[in-house]
Amino acid sequence: FWSYVNSKRKCCNPIGPLRTGNQTVTTESEMSEVLSDTFSAAFISDDGISDPLPDPPTFERDIPLLENVDVSIENVMKLLSDLNPTKSAGPDKLHSRILKELTEVIAVPCQ
Repeated sequence: FWSYVNSKRKCCNPIGPLRTGNQTVTTESEMSEVLSDTFSAAFISDDGISDPLPDPPTFERDIPLLENVDVSIENVMKLLSDLNPTKSAGPDKLHSRILKELTEVIAVPCQ
């Protein structure tokens, strides 16, 4: 059994030889260095200096501010009771079934 398993674990297609520039590399240590150099050059970390972030967008200041927000217990209870309990949780990780079952408990502090 183990001889069969070991025969299947052996790699049939070895890596190499590799060419870098004008020379051919055949030893395992040299090939690992060539591959390491190639992949480390492709996946470099960002130093944050060479490519600065763009300026954030600017907004017009003529937009009126939302000053009054009226929240009533009845409106909160209606919105919570209308939730579909078969839907998955949102970005807040609260499942809609829990919110729907706790409508009376949640609605009072939201006033």
